Amino acid sequence: SLAGLQRIFPAAENLGGIGIDARVLAFSVLATAVTALLFGLAPAAQLTRPNTVDAIKAGGRGSRGSAVRLHTRKLLVVGQVALAVVLSIGAGLLMRSLLAALQTNPGFRPERVVVAPILPPDRKDADLSQNSRLLRDVTERLGGVSGVQAVGAIDALPFSNPDTWGNFYRDDRPIPEPGQLPNAMKAAATPGYFRAMGIPLLRGRLFTAADGRMPPLKRDIPSLLAYVRSIDLVAVINETMARRFWPGEDPIGKFFRWGPPSLKGPRVKILGIVGDARQFGLDRPVEPQYFFSADQFPVFGARLVVRTAEDVSGLAATIRGVVAEYEPDAVVTNVEPMETVIGRSLTSRRNNVTLLGLFSGVALLLAALGLYATMAYTVAQRTHEIGVRLALGAAAADVRTMVVREGAMLAGAGVVIGLVAALAGARVVSSMLYGITTTDVPTYTGSAVLLVLVMLVASYLPAWRASRVDPMIALRFE
Repeated sequence: SLAGLQRIFPAAENLGGIGIDARVLAFSVLATAVTALLFGLAPAAQLTRPNTVDAIKAGGRGSRGSAVRLHTRKLLVVGQVALAVVLSIGAGLLMRSLLAALQTNPGFRPERVVVAPILPPDRKDADLSQNSRLLRDVTERLGGVSGVQAVGAIDALPFSNPDTWGNFYRDDRPIPEPGQLPNAMKAAATPGYFRAMGIPLLRGRLFTAADGRMPPLKRDIPSLLAYVRSIDLVAVINETMARRFWPGEDPIGKFFRWGPPSLKGPRVKILGIVGDARQFGLDRPVEPQYFFSADQFPVFGARLVVRTAEDVSGLAATIRGVVAEYEPDAVVTNVEPMETVIGRSLTSRRNNVTLLGLFSGVALLLAALGLYATMAYTVAQRTHEIGVRLALGAAAADVRTMVVREGAMLAGAGVVIGLVAALAGARVVSSMLYGITTTDVPTYTGSAVLLVLVMLVASYLPAWRASRVDPMIALRFE
């Protein structure tokens, strides 16, 4: 049902929900009808052949048609096993990638941290300096709440699609060509943000009130341009930016210009260097980033970050109440733990694992049923032979071994073909892997062992039934 699918893939609700697509439904019905028709006509055509009719009249045993059907079934079983191997290896690679991502250090401590988007009133005549003041007042007020350890705010929270890039260039170097301008992620944050997130200060210092605050500022473009061209800003940069653009140097105290040269942007002084924090996901690399002071740089919307020593579940009402004290028209939405934000960033990877895992499970079940049916058919065809063996003194264990060996040979052939096919087609999932290679030995070994064990179990039941054949009944089978 649709409700069941939404429980399996909870992120579908954020992507518009799961529904029935008419084109997909029509294709599925057509594919089912064609498959049923083709696989139904083949046995019918086989039965209409003269040699098949004669074989049925003769008892249907030992005929050439029976041997052809048996070999066809064996080939199908080998193909099913090979497909199950390919799918299980794909699911295993994605699962190990997900585990590798979950074990990756994000660069901050998300436990007991709550984030709350805050949107100041969107008025045309709004004074942008009031947005900075609102963040300053709210963070100071929340910092005095019992159990709260640190409070901050930022306009580009990690793991929340912070696609805020900005050109810059070093103030002590020649101005680069337009196509060669350095690029880094930009954010505006309060000084308490880094402590609230658990991002360490490596060198230098963070923002203080002495660094200056924004004067009254209108929201229109000319006012914003005039403002950024008239001031000097301060910034904190992450370790990746320091290492990439100031290699072998100490960037603290140095300057860069924000924006392209045509902007004639502000001169920015670097105050400190903070640790790297992943911005887009646990499975994505750290990008260079610089942080302006939210007291200096215009902020149109931000996320409050609150670290507490207690349970975070009761903070939502507190945060909304404090914001309403200072700005009743501000909107606070979707207060949630930072761990939830991180988990949501891995939704696509989890969905891929779930989907391919379901497919591989179905393929494994079909392969096991196919092997069981084939071995049961083989035992039925060889009932007389098995009776003779038992009558001549063969042990039941020998009969079981004989049948299981034949099933193991089919499973082994499928596993080998599947491993080769998985190696050849691993490029398909290479872009979705993280922390492992397409030739990850534990995944390939584990999938092969799992398939062999399941196939051995599937062939044991027909083998057990074969070992219990009554020799007298089997000898009269003809």
